[in-house]
Amino acid sequence: YYHPRWFIEYMTLLLGKSETLLLLKANNEGKQVWLRVASPAESLSITDIIHTLKKEGIIVVTDSDFPDVLQVVKAKKPPVLSSLFKQHIIVAQDKTSTAIGHILAPQEAPLIVDLACAPGMKFFHIATLMGSHSILVGIDLSAYRLYQMLPVLRAHRAKKQLHLICADSRYPPLKKKVVDRLLLDAPCSSSGYI
Repeated sequence: YYHPRWFIEYMTLLLGKSETLLLLKANNEGKQVWLRVASPAESLSITDIIHTLKKEGIIVVTDSDFPDVLQVVKAKKPPVLSSLFKQHIIVAQDKTSTAIGHILAPQEAPLIVDLACAPGMKFFHIATLMGSHSILVGIDLSAYRLYQMLPVLRAHRAKKQLHLICADSRYPPLKKKVVDRLLLDAPCSSSGYI
């Protein structure tokens, strides 16, 4: 099943042989591609976005759970080559990743903190969902990864209060008991990527 030996051994310890075989087999099946409406232009509705993608050979359907998520049904070219992707109107983001932003319910929270915010997919999704009076603070240990977020941050800052802090999230530079919503999606040993 083309997985590293260490991963197979580790998963066998956790799940047993039969469950591990099912997992390895599932990892080799085709992956569903999801898109998220990142920053819709004032003049573009979801219907407009779907129509534009269709003209470019990318057939999508709206997701039944989340209004800003599109499922790619068929594509003559990768969605990342579409005009809407290049304009940052859509981004490739897995549905489970977008679910986190919706579960967090940022539109109801005055202060939201993302403790491991880089590279920023969930951070910027939260920014699109949060209320106009909310404040979103992103903390990450890597200055380089935070620096890579700056171009998108500048685009969002016109309408939202967003802040990035380079710090160790184990010791966040925040006053205790002031945070309304907190997200910690900590990086792991990369086994999650497999």
